[in-house]
Amino acid sequence: MATYELQLQTADGASTLAMLGGPGTDTAGVLALSYTRAVGTVGALTVTLPPSLPLAFLPRDGRLLVSRSLPGVPPALDMDAVWFIVGVTRQLAETGAQATIVHAVDAVDLLRRRIVAYAAGSSEAVKSGAADDVMKAIVRENLSSSATTASRVLPAALFRVAGNLGAGPSVAKAFSRRRVLDVLREIADTATQAGTYLAFDVVWTGATLEFRTYTQWRGVDHRFPSGFNPVILSPDTGSLTRVSYRVDYADEVTYAYAGGQGEGDARAVGTATDTARATLSPFARIEAWVDARNTDNSTALADEADAAVRAGRPRVVFEGAVNADAPGATYGRDYRFGDVVTAQAFGVSVDCRIDAVSVDVTGDAERVNILARSVA
Repeated sequence: MATYELQLQTADGASTLAMLGGPGTDTAGVLALSYTRAVGTVGALTVTLPPSLPLAFLPRDGRLLVSRSLPGVPPALDMDAVWFIVGVTRQLAETGAQATIVHAVDAVDLLRRRIVAYAAGSSEAVKSGAADDVMKAIVRENLSSSATTASRVLPAALFRVAGNLGAGPSVAKAFSRRRVLDVLREIADTATQAGTYLAFDVVWTGATLEFRTYTQWRGVDHRFPSGFNPVILSPDTGSLTRVSYRVDYADEVTYAYAGGQGEGDARAVGTATDTARATLSPFARIEAWVDARNTDNSTALADEADAAVRAGRPRVVFEGAVNADAPGATYGRDYRFGDVVTAQAFGVSVDCRIDAVSVDVTGDAERVNILARSVA
């Protein structure tokens, strides 16, 4: 089993308020810990503490840092995550036992807290270019150095945006007054549907929080046989159980229309199709409509339609329960959150991204649940 240590800091990370769990702590330790991170979403953490910890030590947006270590593996910040306190519950059971339950979210929540606070048609609310660079521009203009309102600029010592890479496909999008996180998700989906996997995160660099984008995969390529130190999840090695594999055509889309601004015959419409899939049978033209009335840009409409077609591909679903402690395929030693591994069963080999990890620790019992999604 892994060992854990939690560090509680002030909101700005400048001061450590307490060390929770592990050697040398100044409290009675952690009673229970549960946290989940998934690519492109706000993660959630709950930690149950003895009632002896004063509420003053649990401020709004106080930081929690979770370090995890395995035998022979030095402690490291799990999943590069900083967690911000968003709630505290004092609990009294019928037995008279008391506890303090702390609720926290990861730093991706900073993107949820801001909207694109610019007028429709402005340069800050309509963008085109490499998808990853567009994402970074949006974050800079709503949380960081390029925000036009000084009170919206997070201090550079606390938050920054990584440099542009130009690694994503070209996109065009209009998104005035919408939540930043929602816009970023849609751009990531559009890029991925266009054939380039694109993800984003807010991670701790050791000095500050940083918004980053990732193409192909978020972490390290451990695919078999070409990746670095290849990792195979398989029933044969005990690293994978309860396996199923299916191909699902139920929600397929092979032709899409995206309707933009205008009315009637004057409405701007973009289209896209997957000719190979649309001609597999006499009945294989399966249509969908996308409401994209916030733009009349032909490139943006074509992108919206293309995203719908790619999202409507047949689903290849490879599912299984991952044994996080399997020799040669141990989570935290052989692979981590965001890495790519290979899963094998039924004579099928599927490359999968580790897109979500959930950890539950109570006493000396640990359960790690891992979601691996097909790269295709």
